[in-house]
Order: sequence, then structure tokens, then C-alpha cells
Amino acid sequence: MAEPPPPLPIRAIAARERGDLIEVVEEVVGLGTYVWVPGRDLAWSRGVFRLLGLDPQVPVTADVYYRHVHPDDRARVVMAASTVVTRGEVESFPYRLVRADGSFDWVTGNVTVERDAAGAVARVIGTIVRITDSYQAAERLAQVNALLADTQRAAGIGSYVFDLTTGRLEWSDELYRVLGVDPATPIDGALAHHLVHEDDRARQYDWGRRVAQGERLPPLLVRIVRPSDGRVVYLESISRRVERPGGPCVVGVSNDVTARVELEQELRHAARAEAVGALAAGIAHDFNNYLTVLAAQLELLRLDGGAPSARDLDVMGTALERCAGLVRQLLAFARKLPYRPERLDLAGHVEGVRHLFERVAGGAVALEVVITARPTVEGDATQLDGALMNLLVNARDAMPAGGTIRVTLDELELAAGDPRLDGRLVPGRHARLAVRDTGTGIAPELLPRVFEPYVTTKSGDGGTGLGLAAVLGTARQHGGTARIESAPGQGTTVELLLPVMTGVGAAAVAPAHAREAPRALRLLLVEDMAPVREALAALLRGEGHEVTTAVDGQDALDRLATTGVDLVLSDVSMPRLSGVALARALRARVPPIPVVLMTGYADHGEAHDVALTLDKPFSRDELVAAIERVLG
Repeated sequence: MAEPPPPLPIRAIAARERGDLIEVVEEVVGLGTYVWVPGRDLAWSRGVFRLLGLDPQVPVTADVYYRHVHPDDRARVVMAASTVVTRGEVESFPYRLVRADGSFDWVTGNVTVERDAAGAVARVIGTIVRITDSYQAAERLAQVNALLADTQRAAGIGSYVFDLTTGRLEWSDELYRVLGVDPATPIDGALAHHLVHEDDRARQYDWGRRVAQGERLPPLLVRIVRPSDGRVVYLESISRRVERPGGPCVVGVSNDVTARVELEQELRHAARAEAVGALAAGIAHDFNNYLTVLAAQLELLRLDGGAPSARDLDVMGTALERCAGLVRQLLAFARKLPYRPERLDLAGHVEGVRHLFERVAGGAVALEVVITARPTVEGDATQLDGALMNLLVNARDAMPAGGTIRVTLDELELAAGDPRLDGRLVPGRHARLAVRDTGTGIAPELLPRVFEPYVTTKSGDGGTGLGLAAVLGTARQHGGTARIESAPGQGTTVELLLPVMTGVGAAAVAPAHAREAPRALRLLLVEDMAPVREALAALLRGEGHEVTTAVDGQDALDRLATTGVDLVLSDVSMPRLSGVALARALRARVPPIPVVLMTGYADHGEAHDVALTLDKPFSRDELVAAIERVLG
């Protein structure tokens, strides 16, 4: 191994050498120095002559220097010199020197003051250094930042940087405005998380965590509650992890898209109204057909003049059931029925929704239904019908030029560890309801997010992205899940997996049977429509009850002042004192009077909170069962 070279000898630099070295340094750095005795003498180095572009033979005076200061900066420089004399200090600042050839440089300087025995300024020693390059770079950066701020303000977009090492969070001015946060407010991750709507926080946290780990995720849409005015805005954000010399950061931009989301919601409502209109026309056709059956049967009864036969009654009853079913289908499509789980023959509901969808499918769409099993599930018919209708409408919209939708219903056994269990389902027998289209398919980068709220696969203003999120929510509420498979140009398949009720089949549902006549009761019937009131009163009297009638809630209270009853049956919507208000008043009595509320509306609102509610139309058995349940 070679020996290291001997150390170089160290010696002090001689005075003459120091002078030469200072000369070189001044030239390299663009520096000049001066010594000024106020009112008496001024001397400066060759570096100042170079900064001014002057010959070193030019006489050195303060006036010569001031003449070479840019006219726009001269007053400030003269004032600084005066301040040094009076105060003994001055704050440095940039200004321009105009060279003899007309070019200019940006310079700045620093001073050191020596004082005499009396404390007055005796001598000022100062430096002047050229900063043209750094000043112009800073000026260009300031212009870029100003342009960026103007651009963000015009677009409603704010930017942010989160240092993953220190936890430091920085926002642009526009993001403060969008979020409704005072710019003087200290910011951190906790404040940013608190601004997000509580229903969106978990999704936002998971998205931010994955971005911080380096995943390149699609934009995130969340709701923000502005602290300045309490207004809810929709914020769409894009973020990326960036490796910097000081450590990794997450940088991103956020855009206020409230106007876009509200427009999409309006378009969604308009599209639903249009679809409901088309459905209403088709349902009105079927409804009129069933009414024709009823009218014909009634006319035959009048002509015969005798008691109706069992067959006549069965025909009329079937027509009534079909009419009620049509109304329920329309309300299910409009999502206006409360959650009511019950045993359901899923195949029957698939057929029912098929009949409903065919009215809005369009002539270019072919619908195929393949049912290989008739599973019984526990669920809400309205929600499941709505979820299937949602999938069918999505499939239709994915085929603007037409195509085929295939609905498949079967059963399968899912063992423990099966990925289709989604980590949520219990192993066992499950119904599988699949909807497949031959449409455009979904891009791979969007496929993992299609079940997230506000994510849509429809172009332009075609949707809000709430449909598939609602489908997944319905499936999970029923103890199941939803899965999707798709590829661009190869169509899409969405599956609903629902647990099958074990030991229950179609034959296990108990048939209707004749009930024993209940004990005679004193009933008050409250109904504002005379035909309904008279028909129900006759039915109840036929059951052996003593029936008093009232036309509205106030009339009922007046009658109860002089009449004792065992039970009140009341309509919900009436012109004077609603059924809900009547039920509250009767519940507050001592002792309280039991109430059954009857309604033709799907959305009962608060009726369920005050009494047992019976939907119109109802059968004799349903009416008797409701009375027995309340009194039981």
C-alpha cells in the first residue's frame, strides 16, 4: 500500500498576499467594500469600481455612487445612508446599480459601524454584493407562485403537501378558501380529518393511508363541512407520494366539485322521474285491465241478483291483489317503502321485476332470465327489487347501441375460505343472483372502486355513482355481499350473494286458514273517505264487533268523550287531526287506548313510532291479526 503524501506546510498569508487574495475574491464573488467617514472621507475597493463599470481613476464621492443607483431606488438608498448616520444601523434590502454602459445589476449590502468616545458614528465599513442571478430567480419563482395562486383561484383548486417524516401539513391559499378555514388557523392532519363529513372519514383515512404507502389511486370524492358557514361541499382530491431529499411527502390537489355533483343529482332525479313516468303508463294499462275485471264482475252480480259464487269472489280477489302488487312495484322502484324483512321466494321477485323492467328496457335490449333454483331468503322485498332494478338499468345504460341482459338465479354452497365470502358471509348455502350485460365494460383502474359512493362508470353527466354503492349496501344489510367482474369491450357481470333460509322452502310458508272468531269488541273506526269507512265498518260488524265511526281525528276525540272503546282503528292522513296525532293523544290517556293506524301511503314517517301500522289494501285476515296483536 502506498504511503500517504506528507502534509503540506501551513504558514500565515503575508499582508501583500492578503491584499491580492481579497482582490481575487471580490472579483469572483461580485463584491465591493468601502469605508466611509460621514462628512469627511469615502474610499472604496476595486470591486465597487467593477460593480459601477467605472475606471479606478474616477474620483470617489457619494454623489458619483448615488448617480449610478437606479432612479426608482435612489431615494431609498440615500435614506438608508442617513439612517446609518443617525441610528448606527440599517436593514439591508435589494436595489439596482446602473453601470456606465447602461446595464444594471441587483445588489444588496451590509454595514458595520464604529463609534467615537461620545457614542457618535465615527466610521462606517460596508460591503456591496451583486445578487442579480439569485434575485431574478426569486422574482421568477414569485411570479410562478402568483400565477399558480391565480390559476388555483380561477379553477377552485387548492394544493397541499404532507411531510410523512415530520407530519407537517401545508395548504395553498385557495384550499383555505375552499375548505372555509381562516388562513391564520394552525393546520395539521387532525384538523383536516375533522373537516371531512363523519360518514366519509373512514373512506378518506383508508385512501390517504394507501397513497402514503405509494399506491397510485383514482381521485377521492368526500363531503367537507366548512367551519366558516356550516355548508357541505363535495371535494375531489388527487394525491401522490413523492420522494424528496428531506424525506417522503404526499402532494396533491383538491377541487370543489359541488356544482358538478348537484347537477348530476338533478339529472339523476330527472331520469328517475322520466322512468317513473314510463312505468306509470305501463302500470296504468295493467291497472285498468284489473279494474275492468272488477267492474265486469260487479255488473254480473247486479244482473244475476243473487249471492256471488266462490269463483266470482276469487276472480275479484285476484284482481285486487294484482292492483295492490302494481302499486307496490311502483313504490319499490321509487324507493318509498320502509324496511320490512320477511321470507321471500326470490324467483318470484325476479319474475316480478322482469315484468316491470321490460317497460323501460327499450326495443334494442333483449332480456333473458334463467332460474335453476327457487331459494327462500329473509329480506325486504322492496329493497331487493330495487337493487335488481338498479342492476338492470345499469346494464341497459352500458349498452347504448343495444345488446342482451342475462339474469341468472341459482344456489351454491360456499365453504370456509372461499374468496366470495368477502370476509363477511357465513359459510353455507347462498342464493346467487347474477346480472350480465354485453356492454362496454369497465376500465381496470376503475373496477376496484365501483362500489364506492360517488364513483360512476357513466360518461359525462350520466350518473352520480350512488347506484352500485346502494346495491352493495342492500346486499350487506341482508347478510350478503355483491361482486363484479368486467373488462373493456367484454361486458359486465354483477352478482348478489344472499344466505338461503335453511329448512325453509316454498311449501314451508303456512297457508291462510280460517281464524276463530275473536271476542266481541267495542271499536271506533276513524276514516275520512265514506266508501272505505262504510266497507270496513260492515266487515268489522260481520266479525261480531260493535263499531262506532268518526270522519277524522277531532271527531274521534269528541266521540270518545262520551263513548268507551276497546280499540281505535284510524286512517293516518285526514283533514282534521291526523291519525298520528290522534294516536299520540290516546296513548297519553290513563289508561291508554290501543290504536291501529291504516294508511295508503308507503312512507309512514312517524306513524310506526306511535302505533301498529297496517298498509292498505289489506285482507280480512290481516285486519283481524292486527287487532289481535295490539290487544294481545
